Amino acid sequence: MHRSSFNMISLGFLFLLIDFRIQNFDILPDIVGYILFAVGFHALASYSEYFKKASYVNIPLLVGSILDIYKPASTPSQAGGVSFDFGVLGFLAIPVILVVLVLNMLVVYFMFQGIIEMALEKGLGSLADEAGRRWKEYLYLQVAILFSFIVAFLPVIGIAFIIALGVISLVITFAIMRFMKVCGENL
Repeated sequence: MHRSSFNMISLGFLFLLIDFRIQNFDILPDIVGYILFAVGFHALASYSEYFKKASYVNIPLLVGSILDIYKPASTPSQAGGVSFDFGVLGFLAIPVILVVLVLNMLVVYFMFQGIIEMALEKGLGSLADEAGRRWKEYLYLQVAILFSFIVAFLPVIGIAFIIALGVISLVITFAIMRFMKVCGENL
């Protein structure tokens, strides 16, 4: 049972990572990722209150992701030679992006705290320590993403930073997915 719950959470990360669009439609929509999170958190909620909390914070993300399935084409905004596409809201989308970023961080924080609690109850201190490390990596990545909005205005440095951030994001996401598999096997 734990294995399938953690597999769903792992797949949820994959859907949230990949944003592939054809004719403005998201082929791998984020809503599927949030649904997978919801199912995984629900199954694990009886083992830790943190999974319940993650489930509650996940709800607005799930509902909001419906709006992201189709994105109408818009005119990108120019800033220091770098092009930003904030969608139909333009720069008004920045507060929405910040709220989504904070909610995502809370979901992942509660998820990792639930894993730490489960691991410690089973005497798996090394697994709890790794969960703490994975959370910190995710947190630092989110801070770097937030910082990228500022750095992006620097022409050459901004582009290099964003490319490096994309690679680091892939590495961290796949490390978290691998960790979810380990959790499914050990918890």
